Amino acid sequence: MKKIRNIIKEKRSQLSEKELRLTSKAITERIRSFKFSKELTKIGIYYAVNNEVDVHPLCEILWQENKRVYLPIVEKKKLLFGEYRNTSNLKNNRFKIPEPIVGLESQISAFELDLIFMPLVAFDPMGNRIGMGGGFYDRTLDNKQLDNDLKKPILVGVAYEFQKQNQIQPNPWDIPLDMIFTESKIYHSDIDRDVSE
Repeated sequence: MKKIRNIIKEKRSQLSEKELRLTSKAITERIRSFKFSKELTKIGIYYAVNNEVDVHPLCEILWQENKRVYLPIVEKKKLLFGEYRNTSNLKNNRFKIPEPIVGLESQISAFELDLIFMPLVAFDPMGNRIGMGGGFYDRTLDNKQLDNDLKKPILVGVAYEFQKQNQIQPNPWDIPLDMIFTESKIYHSDIDRDVSE
């Protein structure tokens, strides 16, 4: 897993600004054209760093659709989420990733969100994901692993096609994704009926 992580991170670091911009735009368009249910109103998103797919243009689309957008906030070894608006002030966390500056009383848990767009380092078509190695999303979403009836939040991976692996052997604590969007395809389980119109 560490080897895969290093290979993909190296490949990702070599993307030119133009490749990054064009591919991110193609992925964002694919997400935009997917008819997510209008009932999904609280959306978690991430702030792209280290040549991750830039999903920031999605924020504009979500705001126009009167959705509420949330960014992760590192709290010890887990993530909470703070609402993100175009007027929000951000500060870097200890990993140099921008977070919204909101009081603790305004932060919500992942399970109060309807859907979370998640970054990743590698994935397979079955929804298995390799993250950066910190385990923040897995710890944050561990209740989803314990309770198979938990439908929300819907977990949507966002990645470049080259990040796809034929098969990833998940650890017992790894939380699988419901869908993955790349520039050329949507990989998903049978969750379509739950998230689309």
